[in-house]
Amino acid sequence: SRFQKLLTALNMASGDVSKPQEFVWTGGHSILVCTGDLIDKGSESVEVILAMMALQKSAAKQGGRVIVSYGNHEATFLADQSDKKVQN
Repeated sequence: SRFQKLLTALNMASGDVSKPQEFVWTGGHSILVCTGDLIDKGSESVEVILAMMALQKSAAKQGGRVIVSYGNHEATFLADQSDKKVQN
């Protein structure tokens, strides 16, 4: 996925989006700030959110930090996951 490729290219994380709890922080003491809209009605929305949560925990253990600010896409998804516009 684009999400996985981006984090790998930044040398911040390794993992497979299909196994989001297994994402591992590789950024050392770096700080990753995500300013929202990580998901966009894609089929892997839950996995992306779970991967970011896993990265927050993993980064903290290694002296790094992951800061996530949810945007309108996350708010819409979390408000109603059954909404057709967030399932496609």
